[in-house]
Amino acid sequence: MDCFRNKPKDQIKKAEDGFEHSVFFQASENITCQDGILVDTGCTSHVVNDREKFSSFDATFKSLNHTIELADGSVAKGVAVKRGHAHINLIDENNEKVETVLKNALYIPTYPHNIMSVRAATTTGARVTLSKEENTITNAGRTFKMSIIDNLYYLPTTSAPREVDKLSLVKDLQYWHRVLGHCNFDDVLKLEKVVDGMEIKGSKVKETCNICTEE
Repeated sequence: MDCFRNKPKDQIKKAEDGFEHSVFFQASENITCQDGILVDTGCTSHVVNDREKFSSFDATFKSLNHTIELADGSVAKGVAVKRGHAHINLIDENNEKVETVLKNALYIPTYPHNIMSVRAATTTGARVTLSKEENTITNAGRTFKMSIIDNLYYLPTTSAPREVDKLSLVKDLQYWHRVLGHCNFDDVLKLEKVVDGMEIKGSKVKETCNICTEE
């Protein structure tokens, strides 16, 4: 059972979720927060409302058997549609864009905010500081500053800046398949020959995509 704090009346929790990240690329100085992820100390699961942010789903997760309990004691089933590893882009204190993996995040398309669970993050080594002088999350040597909006904590997130279109990107076939909206693998391979700066590295074997097979 996952539990949520009653803050609007939808939030969630679960302790087995992880938090890990890797640097994606250096952003420009003018990068702005296009979105934000709510940082919640009451939830024990990360929550993501965009299916496209997930790279994989847990095949053993059964939505109708999954129960969410709110702080007021009410219980609901089927709210969390799936559970898996979701990718978001945070901005650290140095204004670098950082690709972040929220492990075992709950996919809840009806929820208005993405949520980073403090408990899930700290169980995998992140350190959270909440004080009058400083509100930050630090993990693997990188620090992310939180802003306060309507007495709630948010981490800045962003989608890829337009400058990325000018970069020469070298990624594997699975990456390009996801980025191009789960485009047919054969068509992705054809694009490498006609799109300037696009290169597919490593094996070009068409591996099974969990998201595509679940459609």
